[in-house]
Amino acid sequence: MDVKLEKLPKSEVKLTIVVDDKMQSELEKKAAQELSTQMKVKGFREGNAPVDVIKKSVGPERFAAYLLDIALPEAYMAAIKQEGIIPMSRPKVEIKEDSPITFEASVAVKPEVEFKDIDKVKIKAPKIEVSKKELDEALDHLKKMHRDFKEVERKAKKGDRVEINFDGKDKDGKEIEGAKSENHPIVIGDGMFIPGFEDNLVGMSKDEEKEFTVKFPKDYHKADLQGAPVTFKVKVLKIEEASDAKIDEEFVEKILGEKKSPKELEAKIKHEIEHQKLHEAEAKQDDELFAEFLKKAKLEVSDILIEEELELLITDIKRDALNKGQSFEEFQKAIEEKEGKTIKEVYRERAEERVKLRFIIDHIIQTKDIKVEQKDIEEGIKAEIEKAPPYLLERVKGFYESEEGKRTMENQLTIQQIMDLFIERPSHDCDN
Repeated sequence: MDVKLEKLPKSEVKLTIVVDDKMQSELEKKAAQELSTQMKVKGFREGNAPVDVIKKSVGPERFAAYLLDIALPEAYMAAIKQEGIIPMSRPKVEIKEDSPITFEASVAVKPEVEFKDIDKVKIKAPKIEVSKKELDEALDHLKKMHRDFKEVERKAKKGDRVEINFDGKDKDGKEIEGAKSENHPIVIGDGMFIPGFEDNLVGMSKDEEKEFTVKFPKDYHKADLQGAPVTFKVKVLKIEEASDAKIDEEFVEKILGEKKSPKELEAKIKHEIEHQKLHEAEAKQDDELFAEFLKKAKLEVSDILIEEELELLITDIKRDALNKGQSFEEFQKAIEEKEGKTIKEVYRERAEERVKLRFIIDHIIQTKDIKVEQKDIEEGIKAEIEKAPPYLLERVKGFYESEEGKRTMENQLTIQQIMDLFIERPSHDCDN
């Protein structure tokens, strides 16, 4: 077999492969044997008909097509082994000649990563603090969530909870799915409905009916309703006035389920805010580190790999849209209208970054000799199983007992070691 290797830009190689007479003869015999097991050839046992007889039986075109199905993968695998190529993608194949079988296979290979001053990369730790304003806002929100309501006989105002029937129709008078409800509670001013809806409830009395038109937001999750006018018919059934909750020991016990002082409640809320800020800060540090890697490392990656990653990214987006109750077509239309580009153009840069980061991380693992010990994998799996909720315990155990689960834990611990090399984590008192 004759193989010509040509290096292409962006970490790709092209193999021009010519199958010699000896290999072609062997492949023809294999094709004939496989085809003869799929058909009865008079005078020959199954799988033993000669090449010429099979060619005549199935026709030269079908035989040639079947031969190529066998020849291309076998010749390609033999060629990359002969040339010492480690492919990073599926090959793009172009047939040049049928006899002798000649084809070109372009494939992505591992790029060279140049990363100077890698040891100078350091992400500083931010200071985690909770201001008095943040604490007061959290307490106010808690009081708001647990306020009491008492029915009143007056017109509705902002802050009141009203119970309503409503029915929404489009500009053609057709009912809109999800825009109709009965005995629906709503607190005026909480902003739970589309802009303008709650404002129209102000000044209404019990048993009063009203009709008004508002526009759906331009970024509404359903594309056909974005910016669309909708006319609502509303009837008020009940008006209730809110009374702010007072933070005393009774209130604290209601919130925490045990007798504690208001000061202890404040301390717990502060701890929770710190906890949230900590995780937000760590996630931001991770993003900063990856951005720094992409900025400082020099490498070229194949368009083949980028396209493969883009397809995976689009698949994830489709799944996310479905989980949110939104069709991918609606999401795609909204993105393309907003960005003025196709969805693939919008996400292509992210796909390229993901591909580059994989090779950068692999480069760091090699240059820093990062290894994960088996005992660390076992301890990590044990920790994940211990913190799994009871209803997920068997599923979590099953996953981590599989090879995929063990590889996942190894990858997580490897990434953690890399993070520890370059990131100075913020100090904190709260548990992770």
